[in-house]
Amino acid sequence: MQIEFASGVFGHTILFGDLGMLKTETLNLRVSADFKKRLTEEAAKERRSVTNYLETTLLAHWEGADALNGKEKGKRKGLDATQGR
Repeated sequence: MQIEFASGVFGHTILFGDLGMLKTETLNLRVSADFKKRLTEEAAKERRSVTNYLETTLLAHWEGADALNGKEKGKRKGLDATQGR
């Protein structure tokens, strides 16, 4: 996984991962107390924030699923990694 920096009007914008996704969106989830506790514990074991743990885990899962389905790494919905930048 790579992290690149691109300068923007108000400083630096962080581009995340091989897809170069801009982090401009928020996501709110409602989960059970047990789910939140386990998620927090798992993130702490890997010394990650909950957000980073979720993002990293899902990206790894999707890459594994793509590999099983014969898709090329870095491609989503017909776009290659260079088109999102």
